[in-house]
Amino acid sequence: MKRESQMSQRIAKAFPMYERVENKVMPGTADVYYSLHGLKDTRTDRTWTGWMELKYMLKFPKSGVVEIPHYTREQAAWLGDKWKRGIMAHLVVGVGERIHIFRGGNPIVTAGPHVWTVAAFEEYADDTVPLRDGRELVVALVSEHAIASDAALLHDFWKYQECV
Repeated sequence: MKRESQMSQRIAKAFPMYERVENKVMPGTADVYYSLHGLKDTRTDRTWTGWMELKYMLKFPKSGVVEIPHYTREQAAWLGDKWKRGIMAHLVVGVGERIHIFRGGNPIVTAGPHVWTVAAFEEYADDTVPLRDGRELVVALVSEHAIASDAALLHDFWKYQECV
């Protein structure tokens, strides 16, 4: 099992709806479509959904130079296009036990396959959270989009998950 798959399995339980996507017809389609059922974007009153492209590295290279594994121009273009249209689209890169979150319009995302210093990679990250069980990732996505007032619904969902 790939480490990216293991990361995906760990964070999937934190989302009310989390679907892995394999699309051979449209190259670049993100790995995951998710919905936070019951949470509304306070700006649009729409249920909040989005896309994530997942990548994973066991650790930063000793060279101090980072190239996101298996990240393609098509993925960069797809995420950037969705972001420009107002659709939540993020590149989520696990490094060891940390998750680095990059919005679709972030230079790390839009540059496509590119080499970065570790310092630049960490500086450009829109947020960095512990990997754990994915709850921190969800909270980072929720708080980024001004719907933190509804975050209590997530905690209710997680309590329900623990009881099932």
